[in-house]
Amino acid sequence: MLNSSGISIFLPGGQVLRVRVFYHDKCFDGACSASLFTRFHRERVSAEATYEYHGLVHRAGALFDENEFTGDENAIVDFKYSASPRITWWFDHHQSAFLTAQDNAHFLACQQDPVCGGRGRVAAAGGVDGAAGVVEPGAGGPAVAQLAQRHLEESRPPGAAG
Repeated sequence: MLNSSGISIFLPGGQVLRVRVFYHDKCFDGACSASLFTRFHRERVSAEATYEYHGLVHRAGALFDENEFTGDENAIVDFKYSASPRITWWFDHHQSAFLTAQDNAHFLACQQDPVCGGRGRVAAAGGVDGAAGVVEPGAGGPAVAQLAQRHLEESRPPGAAG
C-alpha cells in the first residue's frame, strides 16, 4: 500500500512502519520538535506508521544507547548528533549539535551521500553553515521547511505539476 506521496506505508510482510522519536526531554523545544516531526512524517511519509517517543537528557559519557534505536526508522530531534547508521532522521538547531569533529565530518559527508543521507539525515541542511558545518541557532524552522520542500519534490510522481 502506498501513501499519497507514493511511499509504501507497510514493510515487506504487511507490517506497519514503526518510528521511534528521540527528543530532548524536559524541554519545550524537544516536545515541540517531536510533535512537528511526527506531523511531517505522518503527512509526507506514512499516515499509518506507529510512533514511540523516548526522552533524552544530557549526561556525562555516551549520550545514546544503540540498543534503543529499534524502530524501522529512528529520529533524533532537538538533540546532539549521532552517526549511528540506525538513525534515519535528525534535526537540531544548536551550535553544540556536534560533540566531536568526527560527528561534524560524518554529517557533512552524509550531505553528499544518498545512501547515508537517505530521506532525513540532511534535514538540517538549511540551517547549516556550509563552511563550519554548524547548525545555526534558530535555524530549525528553515531546515524543516527545506526538508519538506525537498521531500515533496522527490516524492512527486514524474510529470506531476509542482
